[in-house]
Parts: sequence; structure tokens; C-alpha cells
Amino acid sequence: MAQSIYYPPTGFYFELTILGSPKSPWPRTEIDGSFQEISGLDRELEVQALPEGGENRFAHQLPKHGKHPNLVLKRGVVSETSALANWAETTIASDFSKPIQPRTMLVTLLSAEYKLIIWTVTNAYPVKWSTSGFKAMDNSIVVETLEMAYASVTRQIKDNG
Repeated sequence: MAQSIYYPPTGFYFELTILGSPKSPWPRTEIDGSFQEISGLDRELEVQALPEGGENRFAHQLPKHGKHPNLVLKRGVVSETSALANWAETTIASDFSKPIQPRTMLVTLLSAEYKLIIWTVTNAYPVKWSTSGFKAMDNSIVVETLEMAYASVTRQIKDNG
């Protein structure tokens, strides 16, 4: 019986899907799901060191709560109007007269045949939108970076077999 060989997946084939609410459907467009880099899917359990009186060899490490960084999305600057750009603009430039509209986002790692892993990011909203500098002596594309605060992230391995 031949045993299959496992190869870890590459990280260059992925997609971002932004889900809407029933009140405000989010049109999915190619331009809004195309990014060259996504990061910030990290999770960490914060701990608190608690020394014990009379015990000098170590301190107890007590769990506090989970934490994570912002989700960071990078892509070549888009010179067309898009739902994502409109949402980012209205959220970041908000005067808070209207509530911020958080979204659920799906980051999916793909293979050539199927979906491998889906990270579900809940209650995400834009908090920073920046554009790389312009350089007359450099022939690189202009990159925009969009940072999202979010409440939680869960990871689901897809059973494609």
C-alpha cells in the first residue's frame, strides 16, 4: 500500500471574500478580492507572570485573554471605484454620525483543485489606509495598504476529499 507524501501548501494562491449583511448586500467584484499580500491572521494567548512568595526559580504564567494584530491587506493601488474603497473611505473619514458597518471577511488558502483552509474574520472594519511613496527613480508599482481591526478569527480546514 503506497503512502501519500504530504507537501505543505504554498502561500501565493489565496482569495479574500467580504460578506455583507442582509440589509446591505456586498457586491463581490474581482477588484475587491485581489491582494498581493494578506497578514495579521495571528492569534496569541496573553499571559501574566505571577511570582510566588519564597519561590525564586520561576514565576507562574497565568492565562489572561487572546489577542491579535490588525488584518493587513496589500495590493497595487486601484484607480477604479470599488465597494471596498467606498467602505474604507466612509469608515475612516467618518464623523461617527452614522455607525461603522463591520463586515465578516473570509481569507481562503487555495490549491489548484480546491479550498484548503478558510480563516473567518468577524466584525472587521478599516482603521488605516495608506499608499506607498512615489519615487521618480523607481519603477515599482504603487501599493495601497488597508488595515482592519477585527473581533476574532477562526480557522477551518476544508475536507475536500
